[in-house]
Amino acid sequence: MKVLLAKSAGFCYGVKRAVELAAKTGEETGGCWMLGDLIHNSHVVEDLARRGVRKTEDPAGLAAGDTVVIRSHGELKSVLDDPEARGVRCVNATCPNVIRIQRLVAQAEAEGRRPVIIGEPLHPEVMGVASWCRQPLVFDGPEAVEAWLDGDEKSREIPVTVVAQTTCIRKLFETSWKIIKKQCTNVKIFDTICNATHERQSEAAEIAGKADVMVVVGDRKSANTKHLTEICLRRCPRVVQIERADELSPDFFNGCTVAGLTAGASTPAGIIKEVYATMSEEIKAAEGKEESFEELLNQSFKTLNNGDRVTGIVTAITPTEVQVDVGAKQAAYIKLSELSDYFGCLPSSITHLSHFHGSLYITSMASLGIPPIFHHLYDFGNVPVFWSFGRKRQAFEYQWDGTVARRR
Repeated sequence: MKVLLAKSAGFCYGVKRAVELAAKTGEETGGCWMLGDLIHNSHVVEDLARRGVRKTEDPAGLAAGDTVVIRSHGELKSVLDDPEARGVRCVNATCPNVIRIQRLVAQAEAEGRRPVIIGEPLHPEVMGVASWCRQPLVFDGPEAVEAWLDGDEKSREIPVTVVAQTTCIRKLFETSWKIIKKQCTNVKIFDTICNATHERQSEAAEIAGKADVMVVVGDRKSANTKHLTEICLRRCPRVVQIERADELSPDFFNGCTVAGLTAGASTPAGIIKEVYATMSEEIKAAEGKEESFEELLNQSFKTLNNGDRVTGIVTAITPTEVQVDVGAKQAAYIKLSELSDYFGCLPSSITHLSHFHGSLYITSMASLGIPPIFHHLYDFGNVPVFWSFGRKRQAFEYQWDGTVARRR
């Protein structure tokens, strides 16, 4: 089974920048604060806490001289203004793409336009962006947009500026702004979906279309991870979203030939590597339940023990020996000395052999007065022991004694 790993999986630029900035600030200050979760990944937040970047949900509890790192999603404008007024140093780790949207909505309102934000109303990024203007309109999709337009015909005449949450699903955003553009008279549209988000979503969809199972790695609070899962579900019958490798089970990969792996923008590379390695092991475990071609081929060979009787097929005759296929991994050989004891001549001068219905017949031994007979062979493990053959009622048997085949 193959594992297709998305090249775009893992930290985006904004998340990487925020984590590095927080770690650097913590080291420089000997300990600082982050306001809420710096990014939506509990493992990263816990790691930063161990490095001296502690989390607080209460900006009012920060004192003059404290240093606080603003999370990558951004923050309410009022929350930023208050600590600075009280002498708290703010290190802004907000993603530059989010800062751009904040400026766009503030500029739109300054121009007398109504900002329209397409995204999740309760997501920290959207709430933060909305706080940079007084009368924003926030819609989670085309249905909400249509409901707003149908509710008041005058809304179509309002000059609007449309932006999107950076992690918004592109199809959802495009459907929404097309409705607005069609029905409203004065519209400005800014595609503010992060390029990394678009690339990640497109690649996830492509891989999901090729995979029997799809694994999406990321924190359950992560919006972009949730969107990746939704996108994959449209293209792949089996999708699982996990936070860590220990959530995987071999049963998830049963019957699959291709597995896909992607991860949200806030998923560390270490966790992705751990999941990839675990997937490889779990897939091996699942495949272990199905025998490989090589195993099936080996099983098709007989395992012969001392004293076993099998039907053999003569495959070659030389002046010194006869080669016989006994269905084992190695061929058996009849030495000239053993054969000529009974025929008094070379193998090539007494036998002309053919295979018929799975049994071996002697077809040209009439001169010796021997009717067609079955030839049976003995073998010890994979070491040839040679044969016994029937002459009317008399049987001559050969047995392996550890070195050569001896007549008994």
